[in-house]
Amino acid sequence: MIEKVNITDANVVELIREKLPAATEANKGLMQANGFEQGKNILNEEYDSKISAGVYSSTDNLNNMGTGILLALRGFQYTAHLYITNSARIYIKTIRSNGEVLKDWTLINNTKT
Repeated sequence: MIEKVNITDANVVELIREKLPAATEANKGLMQANGFEQGKNILNEEYDSKISAGVYSSTDNLNNMGTGILLALRGFQYTAHLYITNSARIYIKTIRSNGEVLKDWTLINNTKT
């Protein structure tokens, strides 16, 4: 078990605080540089240029598919984007790391038969 130690010297506390990395948009702090974004909103005009691996909310009718949640998964050679709309439609798109679209948005048929 880890022993809890209370540090009461304000100078020591401030020194520790200064040395700890902080996670911000510019500085990922303790996160990996290619970390997984979570809970961010993505707009239509930002989609092609600002997407990185993560989970995004879209209230901007992304690519005319409606509002929903975008899940972007990044592999070594390509990324896969899954878009789940608020009406439970699921779309998928695959893109090479150089930006070339391998397969544009395709509806995954998830209706009961």
